[in-house]
Amino acid sequence: MRGLYPRHRLKGDRQTKIDPRVLSIIRREAKRYLKGSQPTVASIHRNVECKVIEHNLNNPTDSLSVPNYLTVRDRLLETSYEKRHSTRQGKNSFQAQLARNESGIESTRILERVEIDHTLLDLNVLHDEHKTLIGKPIITVLIDHYSHMVLGFQLSFEKPSFAAVSMACKNAFLPKDELLNELGNVGPWPAHGIPSTLVTDNGNEFWGKSFATTADELGSIFQYCPIRRGNYKSRVERFFGIVNSLVLDDLPGVARKPSKCAEGYDARQEARMTYSEFKRHFVIWLTEVYHNLPLEGSGMTPNELWNRSEADFPVPEEKSMELLPILMSSDTRTLSKGGISKFSLSYDSSILKDLYRRDGAREVGIKYNPFDIGYILVLDDLNKIYIKAKCDRYPYASGLSLFEHDQIRHRAKRVAKDKFENPDLLRAKVQLANERDELHKRNKRRKTQVSAANAARSDKIGFDNIKVVVDNSKKVVHINCDTESEGLDLDGWGIE
Repeated sequence: MRGLYPRHRLKGDRQTKIDPRVLSIIRREAKRYLKGSQPTVASIHRNVECKVIEHNLNNPTDSLSVPNYLTVRDRLLETSYEKRHSTRQGKNSFQAQLARNESGIESTRILERVEIDHTLLDLNVLHDEHKTLIGKPIITVLIDHYSHMVLGFQLSFEKPSFAAVSMACKNAFLPKDELLNELGNVGPWPAHGIPSTLVTDNGNEFWGKSFATTADELGSIFQYCPIRRGNYKSRVERFFGIVNSLVLDDLPGVARKPSKCAEGYDARQEARMTYSEFKRHFVIWLTEVYHNLPLEGSGMTPNELWNRSEADFPVPEEKSMELLPILMSSDTRTLSKGGISKFSLSYDSSILKDLYRRDGAREVGIKYNPFDIGYILVLDDLNKIYIKAKCDRYPYASGLSLFEHDQIRHRAKRVAKDKFENPDLLRAKVQLANERDELHKRNKRRKTQVSAANAARSDKIGFDNIKVVVDNSKKVVHINCDTESEGLDLDGWGIE
């Protein structure tokens, strides 16, 4: 039995061999190691060495031995890993390290939980017509938590905004027949429907009035993730990583970090794919590859999970003409005798004047299309219909996006010294269009191209052309898209 007893008492001197004064210097300097600036052990060792040398110079008869690097390192590592990691890299980083990759959230059926997010793709693309560089597109993706199926996406050059979110939701909530027919020869994509819960981050585009109004009209619950907790949107974050590794990695024009590519590599000069070519390539990969990849754990593909769940919980098909007005941007404005003022423009109509005669000046709800500010829709609360009001400067505003209008206003103010007159607007609009064409021509003639993302935004690349026409005599809202419309009656008024 005696052979089983530990004999630590026989191991030798258990007292430290370092002078207590040197040990005190090391522990004082160790506090500098636990900082967010992340000083290295070598820096702490040099500081300890300087302090010991300073003591020796001041006390020649009582010199101390300078500790070596390993001695200082061992003393620094005496503190717990949690304290070192939390102080040097932050508490959030340590908590994320402890957390699982998955959020722990479970779903039992499709559309129970859908995650949405944006990202800038590391790929340079060309203009479809001019074949000039327009830069990196931004993609907005909605993905179903249960099946891992991509519910819909929007690929454009619009910065993260409600406009980009609404167009991505339009693609996600409606059937994909139109898109698949347009691209041709792609796999099936059965995903559609309005989710019960839509999970977002804390971006400004998800906190605006338009987004809150859309939530109320759709009937979905919008859930915001905690700040810096990417695992609460694990599906969509993981999807972006898959796109980078399986789609963009070997495409011409992919952008890489300087340490990940050859010296002199310029992704902009390597770009060969146009916007439409990349969009078709992405959809083919999405429908024929990603949706048929077996998932870890279940071994089933997103297509199989979606079809099995849809058999148990059928998804109603949304009407395009019913959904589009809901996804338009919302705001409130004061109705006056002169109509409604929005975007520093005036909107009025004869029926709007009748509304003023009935109710007088008051706040009314409006809907507008960020890609065509030639008109707005004004809600008549009493009759529950939308009244279309055209812009007083309709020839200028028709088909003009809000982004273009803001650029023109800025240009007009600079040129006309704050004289906001119609001729100045038209002149600035023509000048902006000429500069956009000149940029494409200049890029055609030069070997070194520059991206023209703002020109792509002005061209509204990635967004459908949607026109709204209101027949107030019949209380009907007509929304003309690129496809044929269908009729629908809604309590005394209809949307076609």
